[in-house]
Amino acid sequence: MRVSLRNIAIVVVFWTFVGSYSAVQGHIAFTLAGRKYSWGSSFFSELTYSYIACILTPVVVALARRFPIERKDWLRNLCIHLAIMPLFSAVVKFTYDVIVSPPDSYLRHGFTVSKMMWSIVAYSDFGAILYGLTIAVFYTLEYSRRYQQESLRAAQLQTQLAQAQVQTLKMQLHPHFLFNTLHSISALVHEDPDSAESMIARLSDLLRRALEQSAPQEIPLRDELDFLNLYLEIERIRFEERLEVEYDVDPAALDALVPNMILQPLVENAIRHGIANRTENGRISISAKRRANDLLLKVEDNGSGMPARAVLSLKEGVGLTSTRGRLERLYGSGQRLQLEAPSAGGLIARIVLPFVTSGEWSHAQN
Repeated sequence: MRVSLRNIAIVVVFWTFVGSYSAVQGHIAFTLAGRKYSWGSSFFSELTYSYIACILTPVVVALARRFPIERKDWLRNLCIHLAIMPLFSAVVKFTYDVIVSPPDSYLRHGFTVSKMMWSIVAYSDFGAILYGLTIAVFYTLEYSRRYQQESLRAAQLQTQLAQAQVQTLKMQLHPHFLFNTLHSISALVHEDPDSAESMIARLSDLLRRALEQSAPQEIPLRDELDFLNLYLEIERIRFEERLEVEYDVDPAALDALVPNMILQPLVENAIRHGIANRTENGRISISAKRRANDLLLKVEDNGSGMPARAVLSLKEGVGLTSTRGRLERLYGSGQRLQLEAPSAGGLIARIVLPFVTSGEWSHAQN
């Protein structure tokens, strides 16, 4: 209904403009010729003429859609419209002369068929212009509408493609994460069966969340930390006192949206390359801070560190490659993932994301 009322409004405004323009032009022409022609008469005559054409606009639009002047058959359809122009002009002029024109007008004073034919022929050029103008405006609006639809469709396809790519990258993490965790369990099966059994129980809870197909791409940071704790419980069983985890999380950052499973690969790398080789006092620090419009995430370990070549190899691993790809597709240039190997030892992974909460995201979608 909104679209129909909008189209009606556009048509009425268009013909009002045409009639008003003709009225001003006609009044000026009569004045320059020394003939009296009041503004009221000028506007009444020209607006009435235009509104008759306005009533016929749906017919012209239907003809424009039936015989489009584009691509194949454009020449045939153009000839059809050229043939319809005189008929449109005749209908408008006949309706005006017979129904609207004043009784003392030239045509109605001593009406004859020849006078009617002369009147129709005399105004045929103006009627043809009105028909052509109607067709031109229709195609202008039609092409604008098509362009907007194609732009919207292209944006939707781009969004769907990005979502599919992100989902693919996310699913790459599942077998990678699962195999690494099962490897940890297998290492304890013979050495500490009770710990292995406990790890399996934790793993079932962890996999239930990790493999949820309906899980959103972005979740609040507090939920991401809950998931990370499930993973760290498994690793604590494996490393016992050798693993210590520190959190430094700004309460204001807990509601910020982050990609699902974004921290687990970073923590896994910190444990594998930093803590696994230590015999004691292994520590992982996880922090989350808000800085202006950004969310800063950091995972740091106190391992022995690694050379630049080893850091480059780490960047190309499955976990970090998928993480980097997800960040790029979700946030474009508004994100950053950096690895740093300080000279004092250890490894630091930093992620910078736009700071957006679930409430802000919902408001933006509406």
